[in-house]
Amino acid sequence: MSFGSINKSSLLNDQDHRVVKVAALQGSRLSLSHTRKTQFKVIGSILLLLVSIFLVAQNFTGTSIGEASRSRVAVDSENGKVFTIKIIEGERAPWRNPDTGERTLYPGEACYWTRDGKAKLEPTYVFVKSYVGINEKTYCPDCGKEVRSHNPLPPDELMAEAAEAKNK
Repeated sequence: MSFGSINKSSLLNDQDHRVVKVAALQGSRLSLSHTRKTQFKVIGSILLLLVSIFLVAQNFTGTSIGEASRSRVAVDSENGKVFTIKIIEGERAPWRNPDTGERTLYPGEACYWTRDGKAKLEPTYVFVKSYVGINEKTYCPDCGKEVRSHNPLPPDELMAEAAEAKNK
């Protein structure tokens, strides 16, 4: 009989071990689940913080993204005067000149060159003649270089030199 009782206790011990193993596995799943929940909470908090910062900053600047996207630098095709205007959705150039009321404003192309071949940080805005169908080259009044639609910037090295010179 003692032999049978040993088997019985042995069976119970095996079952006890299985129960302990299952409980341990469930515990690790619970801790994994808890870790994921914590990660989601942290990520969610960071996202909420970023959205809050964006909304507060937007509130202080007073300019919505939509408003900012409608702001344009325009040049009068008749006298070269530069304006910063707000365009209405769907409106195309030429835009109305606030001084004269006539539609003589076109996108200003930025020229970042100086007459001595260096770059500058504040551009000269130029009216490009091809915008009104005039088939001749346009030149910057400050540097004398040709200006065209989507005028390219000077090389990065020259722009960096201009920034360093300004900071001195």
